[in-house]
Amino acid sequence: GTRDSLGRSLPQSLFCLPVLSTLYGPRFLTGTVGGSVTHQCFYSITPTNKHDRKYWCKRASDGICYTIISTTGYVSKGHMGRVSLEDIPENGTFMVTMTQLESSDTGTYRCGIGSTNRDLYVSLNLTVSEGKAVGMGSGGSSPQGQHVLLWHTALWYQVFLPFAIQHSGAKTPRCDCKQLLTGTNGTTTPGCA
Repeated sequence: GTRDSLGRSLPQSLFCLPVLSTLYGPRFLTGTVGGSVTHQCFYSITPTNKHDRKYWCKRASDGICYTIISTTGYVSKGHMGRVSLEDIPENGTFMVTMTQLESSDTGTYRCGIGSTNRDLYVSLNLTVSEGKAVGMGSGGSSPQGQHVLLWHTALWYQVFLPFAIQHSGAKTPRCDCKQLLTGTNGTTTPGCA
């Protein structure tokens, strides 16, 4: 077992296992007041990612990203009844839909995975405007309730896919720490760290 500087046996050991995780999705969304948008976030299918908390947060002027919805069941008061999050772990994707858009929904958002809103994430900008949706092509309008993501998804795959890994704004592998608890009889069992 592991021993401290005085040679005493330690009851638990902490191991850090590097896990390369990727998370990616469109970087720009546009919608119209009263309409809706759907954002799809893709992640590498690892045991940790499949079971970790997925979240959607909006960055405030103080720099903090406040949770709007997460897979823990939390929904912010200002978004009750107009936001949903669907996680499809077998496909490595989750989708966030925001309906009844308001001009105040314009801003910087994160879709991410982890126990805090500073873990693995991708930032994106949502612009909510009056009238016609931006980027729909000539004469394209966005009827109330229609999704306006498709054009951006196609564009994003060509432009942004090489920049898939983002962790606190930098391209870095994610390191998941797993704690092994050593029992009095010498056996080890996985624990939560």
